[in-house]
Amino acid sequence: MINLSDYFYTLEKRVITVIGSGGKTSLILLLAEQSRGKKVLVTTTTRMYIPKEMEGVCVAGKLNEQSGKLESPPLNELEEISPRFDLVLIEGDGSRELPLKAWAEWEPVVPSWTDLSIGIIPLWPLGMEASGRLIHRLPLFSDLTGIREGEAIKPEHIAAAVSGLHKEKCGKGLFAAAAGMKILFFNQIEDEAGMHKAGEIAGLLPAEFRSGLHSIVAGSVKKNRLDIL
Repeated sequence: MINLSDYFYTLEKRVITVIGSGGKTSLILLLAEQSRGKKVLVTTTTRMYIPKEMEGVCVAGKLNEQSGKLESPPLNELEEISPRFDLVLIEGDGSRELPLKAWAEWEPVVPSWTDLSIGIIPLWPLGMEASGRLIHRLPLFSDLTGIREGEAIKPEHIAAAVSGLHKEKCGKGLFAAAAGMKILFFNQIEDEAGMHKAGEIAGLLPAEFRSGLHSIVAGSVKKNRLDIL
């Protein structure tokens, strides 16, 4: 495995928007912490928990006192201030802290000036029953993947949710609103079994979808490690 933060920094992308579920904020904070003296902006186009203070890292957004979360500043203001920073890290999606989701028409919110979109998905729900306790927007997820509530989540369901392609039916997949270079990241992979599952799902993705990706990676934000599939 290779160092996760090193891998993303070698791509030399200045504006990075993270979408999906299961580790968005953790990935953003890791990249901010490992920024090595860069002037960094952390912000959101949806809402996120307020990041801890980090040297050299600025945070932009509006505090919602009821939820305690940071909400998006006006996108035109965000675009205006972005060039002042060496690295801009944007959380552009929300999943209500659930590991899987489907996307409504207005999601995710990816600024057009994004250089790199990272779509992050955890795989630990595989084998568990599809329910609203695991999946945000379950009815949309069912339409997108063909799964029924109570049915076991299989690799083909994850592949369909990511790609937006289910048999002959098109849906709104993970990267439908993405901009710039696109990387699919299977997160929370802790062992060889998890890496095997990631490889299996990668193999189920349609060729036309894979051709639009820069890479597919799998690993762990927590351990700051990944492999390229």
